[in-house]
Amino acid sequence: MRGGDEGRWAGSPDERLELREELAAVGPWRRWVAADRGMGTTVLFSRAAPDAAGADEQARGRAARASRLRHPSLTTVLAFGEDSGGRWVVEELGRARPLGDGSERAPRGEALGEALLGVLEALAYVHGNGMAHGAVATGTMVADGQSIALSGTALGASGWEHGAAADVRGWAGVVVKLLDAGAKHGPVSSAVLRAARAAMRAGEDAALEAGRLARRIRAGAERQRVAPEDRTEDEQAETSGRDASMGMRALRVAGNLLLGALTTALTVGVVLGAIALGVLWFVDRLPQEVQVPNIVGLAQQEAIASLEREGLRVGNVRRVYRDDVEAGEVAQAMPEPGMTVRQGREITLVVSLGAARVRVPRLVGLQLDEAEKLAEKSGLSVTSAGRTRSRAPLGEIVRQNPAPGANVARGERVTVYVSGGPEFGMIEVETGDDEESVRVFFRTLSITVPRGDPLQRVRILEGYREPLEVTYDRLHRPGDHIEFETHGRSGKQIQVLIEGERVYRTQL
Repeated sequence: MRGGDEGRWAGSPDERLELREELAAVGPWRRWVAADRGMGTTVLFSRAAPDAAGADEQARGRAARASRLRHPSLTTVLAFGEDSGGRWVVEELGRARPLGDGSERAPRGEALGEALLGVLEALAYVHGNGMAHGAVATGTMVADGQSIALSGTALGASGWEHGAAADVRGWAGVVVKLLDAGAKHGPVSSAVLRAARAAMRAGEDAALEAGRLARRIRAGAERQRVAPEDRTEDEQAETSGRDASMGMRALRVAGNLLLGALTTALTVGVVLGAIALGVLWFVDRLPQEVQVPNIVGLAQQEAIASLEREGLRVGNVRRVYRDDVEAGEVAQAMPEPGMTVRQGREITLVVSLGAARVRVPRLVGLQLDEAEKLAEKSGLSVTSAGRTRSRAPLGEIVRQNPAPGANVARGERVTVYVSGGPEFGMIEVETGDDEESVRVFFRTLSITVPRGDPLQRVRILEGYREPLEVTYDRLHRPGDHIEFETHGRSGKQIQVLIEGERVYRTQL
C-alpha cells in the first residue's frame, strides 16, 4: 500500500533512504531523520516491527486516511507501506527538524503562540476527519524557526480509541512547557497559555474539543487587544505602576499650583481653558466607532468591499478546509460580526478552501474539454491516458479512474481513456498481386514490474497457435516501467509472464 503523490515516491525505503539521526520512539514505532536519495530532500521515517502497529485493516485504513490530510500545521505523508521489516511511514520535513525536548527550533515571541494555536487547529481538522493523533508531545512536533507542524498522524498507535480529548491534553502540556509562565506575552500567546492551563486542570472525563477551544482562544485574543480588563497580570501591574507614578507627579503639580494660587489664578484659568479646547479637538478627530458587518458567507472580494465601506481594513487572511462553506467564501471574521471597533481596524478573515474530500463526477460519454470543465468545478483535474479502439464516437471518453462516485481528496487527478473509433490502431495491407488485403492491428503494452524480488524476469510471448514464440525476455527491478509495441492480424495471442507466472493475456 502507498500514500502521498502518485509517481513521486516509489521503491523500497531501505533502498531510497539514508538514515541520519534516530529520534525518540513513539509507541511501537522507531523514528529517524533520513535523506531521500530519490527526491534529494529530508524526510521523517517511521518503522514498526511486524504485528506491532495494530490490526492490518485498521492500520492500513488509518494510514490511507492520514495520507490524504492537508493542513499547514500537519506534516504531509509522502508514502506508507509494509515489507518484511514491518510497517513504515515516510513524512515530508523540508527545512523543519524535530522539536524534541528543547525549544531552540521553535518560533520566538508572539509567533510561538500563533504556531501552537495552528497545531490545535490542525488537531481539530484531524478530529473532523474521524481520526485522533494519540501521541501529541514535543517529540512528535517539528519546527523551522517560524512555524510548528505535528507529525505522526499516520502511525499505527494513533487510533481514534485514544480520544480527541487526550490530544488536547497533550497539546496543553506542550504549550505550558514552551511558553514561560513568567515571561511577558502578547494577546495570542496569553490566550493560548490560559486555555492550556484550563485544559490541564480539567478532569479526565472532561470533553475537550479542539475546534471549539481554538475559536475561544482566537476570540479571547481579540478581546484582549481592545479591552483593558482582559490584559495579562504583568500588563496590568505595569499600567498600575505608571498610574501611581503619574498620580505622584499630579500631586506635586497640584501643590505648586496651590502655593501660587493667589497670584496665578488667571494664568491657571487660561491654561485649563487651552487644555480643554485641545482635548475637545483631539476627541473630535479620533476614528469613529463602527460595527463589523456580517461578511460570513460572502465571497472574499465582496467581503473586502463591505469592510472598506465601513472604513475597516483587511488584515491576515487564513485559508482552511471547511465542508460547510463553499470554496472562496468567508467562513469566519475576527473580531466577529456585530462587534464595535474603531475605523481603520484590521479584520482577520478565514476563507474556506472548500471540502477536503470531493466526489468524482461521471466523465464517461463526455468529450475531453467538457470533462476538464466538469472536473475543475469539483476541485479535480483530468489527465488523458491516450486513445483506445472503441465503438464509441471519436473523442468520447470511454473509461475513467477513479470510478464515478468515488470519494477522493480535492486536487486529485482523474485518468481518462478516449475513443479513437473502431478503426483506431489498425491498417489494411495488401497480401499479393490479387490485391487482397488484411487488417493489421497495432497495440502498445504498458507494464509496471510489481514489488517483490530485487530482480524479476519479464517475458512476452506472441503467436497465432501454441506454442507461442518468446519475443521479449529481460530482467527488471520492481517499479520498472516497460512500453512494448506489437502488431499482427486479428486473433494473434499475447501473454505476459513475470517470474514464470502469467499476469496478462489478450489477443488482437
